[in-house]
Amino acid sequence: MAQIFGQIESLERLLDELNSRGINRFGSLQDIDVFKSNFQYEKNQIVTDHNQRLKLEIDELKNILSINQKKCEDLKNQAEIDLNRRINKFKLLIAITKNRINAGFLNNLFYSSKLWILEIRLKKLSNNYSKIVERSVNDVIIEIERDTKKLTELTEDTNEVLNERCLPELNRLEYIKSTLQDLYPLIAGAIGESLVVKEIEKLSDDVKLINNFSIKFNPPIFNRATGDRIYTIQIDHVLISKAGIFVLETKNWSNKSIESLDLRSPVDQIKRLSFAFYVMVNDAIKCGEIRLNHHPWGDKKVQIRNVIVMINEKPKDDFQFVKIKSLSELNRYITYFEDLLSETEVQSLTDYLLNV
Repeated sequence: MAQIFGQIESLERLLDELNSRGINRFGSLQDIDVFKSNFQYEKNQIVTDHNQRLKLEIDELKNILSINQKKCEDLKNQAEIDLNRRINKFKLLIAITKNRINAGFLNNLFYSSKLWILEIRLKKLSNNYSKIVERSVNDVIIEIERDTKKLTELTEDTNEVLNERCLPELNRLEYIKSTLQDLYPLIAGAIGESLVVKEIEKLSDDVKLINNFSIKFNPPIFNRATGDRIYTIQIDHVLISKAGIFVLETKNWSNKSIESLDLRSPVDQIKRLSFAFYVMVNDAIKCGEIRLNHHPWGDKKVQIRNVIVMINEKPKDDFQFVKIKSLSELNRYITYFEDLLSETEVQSLTDYLLNV
């Protein structure tokens, strides 16, 4: 199996764009495919989950209300028992105090005052009997009223409550779906490049593939034929084999896109990239950064071939210096050429390109 280095560029850009829009649930094209396939199921599951949580919440509220109502009755009963005990205690003290009156002037004065105080306290307890009992359950009553109100809100219009709770997650799901639709060109590019990588993986292990090869030139590379100064290049895939180097650009275009005059010519694009790449590689060979085996006839040349890989449609025309191949034709084209480089030369080229 061919050795693969680096992540495809369009996938990197896609994930960066998704992250910039607050979407970080995807790590691969497979994750996106799963999301698209399961979109309706995920929507339904959100409603199902919230519906189940709502039912549990209602059941829990009913249970809490039942417990608090029982607690309220128990507290009331206990408060009445305690209050009646206090009232009976005051009645007993009043009866005892009355028996001690008329036992002398000072005694009479003391017990009369005490009797007056006891009767006032008894009267206060008797007159506020209901208030005292209610006060003992006041906190529980507040909880019961609060939970009763909440239960009424949940049960009177369950569908409205359910829709309100589901809405943020459903909106988020729709936002992700619409964002993916907006980013379709990036997704299509990532799919195309991913298919190319899978196809190349079928080749032998002496084939090396570098994804998303990019470099900046300082000073820029000047192309006299076009008058273009090239400051940077980014190549979808660079394939190194014993037959040489293949500069691969992937296009996942429809037939309509191929015929569009508004889109930049991929032939011109790859020729520009390849020129700068050719200059860079040959300079590295001259400087000894890429080591090629000595040949008695002279300096060896590394063949660089330009290939545009079309995932869907491809034009019928031929172009100078550039081959247009479908995905199914790609490996046959790569393996068609004779071996010109040794394994050590392939490795030297690969090491240089990975480290440059």
